[in-house]
Amino acid sequence: MIWFVIAQWSWMMVDPLGDAGYCAALALDSQDQPHIAYIDESSDSVKYARWSGTGWQITGIDYVATITGVSIDVDSQDRPHISYGYWIDGLNTDLKYARWTGSSWQISTVDTNGSAVWISMALNSFDRPCIAYTDIANSIVEYAFWDGSSWQKQQVSVLGIWTSLAIDSQDRPQVSYYYYPASSRSLRCAYWNGSSWQVQNVDTAGSVGPWSSIALDSQDRPCIAYYDSSAARRDLKYAYWDGSSWQTQRVDTVGDVGRYASLALDSQDRPCIAYYDVTNQRLKYAYWTGSGWQIEVADPNTLAGYWTSDRSLRIGSDDCPRIAYYRQGDLYYAHRGCPPLLVNDVDNGSPPRITFSFLPGAALFVSSEDVPIRIYSPDGRIVYSGELRQGENRITLDQGVYLWWAGQYKGKAIVR
Repeated sequence: MIWFVIAQWSWMMVDPLGDAGYCAALALDSQDQPHIAYIDESSDSVKYARWSGTGWQITGIDYVATITGVSIDVDSQDRPHISYGYWIDGLNTDLKYARWTGSSWQISTVDTNGSAVWISMALNSFDRPCIAYTDIANSIVEYAFWDGSSWQKQQVSVLGIWTSLAIDSQDRPQVSYYYYPASSRSLRCAYWNGSSWQVQNVDTAGSVGPWSSIALDSQDRPCIAYYDSSAARRDLKYAYWDGSSWQTQRVDTVGDVGRYASLALDSQDRPCIAYYDVTNQRLKYAYWTGSGWQIEVADPNTLAGYWTSDRSLRIGSDDCPRIAYYRQGDLYYAHRGCPPLLVNDVDNGSPPRITFSFLPGAALFVSSEDVPIRIYSPDGRIVYSGELRQGENRITLDQGVYLWWAGQYKGKAIVR
């Protein structure tokens, strides 16, 4: 038996044309297939890329003229929704929203007052868009949502930037942001209690809170990744609400690290963070193991991860991380431990090439030609990689649930 326990990152170029990939934002559909919204600086446009099963399909959505923010989510029908800033002149940026109807892109204007930047969008349980953003012209954190017939807007806070939005199980918004009055600069979290916005101080220890990214755990408790921009620090930090108070941790303290943080939680509510290492100009990834933080370089290439959004990281149903990001003029997509983007994937309902027995030490039987196989643990590690020969093959695995991929076929096995 050959046993593989590895954490290997793979990446691919999505859009090599022009200067594409700024503000890259990622969403995964019900099949864990990637959808990416981003800015192409060379054409001054918002673009959209999705994996078709054989390759990346890229569409231009709108002309925007400059970078002010992009965010994406997919609805219950796996259709993309994108929110972005639309540059009007040297002072003003409109907030706009685009959705795919199934046959065309429908674009509407959400807010024409001020200048919308640092845009973060999520869909509620009715597939209606909710958007948090900063009106930088007036230094106001705003929240807009579609009520089914029109856009409604609310003021969340003053003197706030770097907004990030999450929607809880009751369709109530929570927004993290950097609060920057002259007297102090801190990380704050605002939440809608059903009748008004309530604001909490999360971390006030220095100049903390730029590039915040919020996610909610299975109990609707907020978790936030953010940057400590204090001159003596420059660290990646993480905060979470434990039910009675905010707890904070330093995640990565080596060099200038933590900009463009993007937070996602896995199926066990463990935090995973993609971020940029300024000192080494690298895309990095940190995740909580249950007892400590594990830190990896997701892409060692220079300037990988520069100018991403707080929605650049997503964790799939297989608990594998995926990241959309900018690298030296191009849009890239990276993943670790995930099954590859296969052509014509099918589920267990189709006749498989292999049969996975459920008893320890039992055989994998191949009924046709030899077939390559990878077996993944639930946390996305490759635990077996090789080729199965026609006939009987024996592989020893610990008890647990595994995903196997053989050729075009995928399935789930339980070893008891």
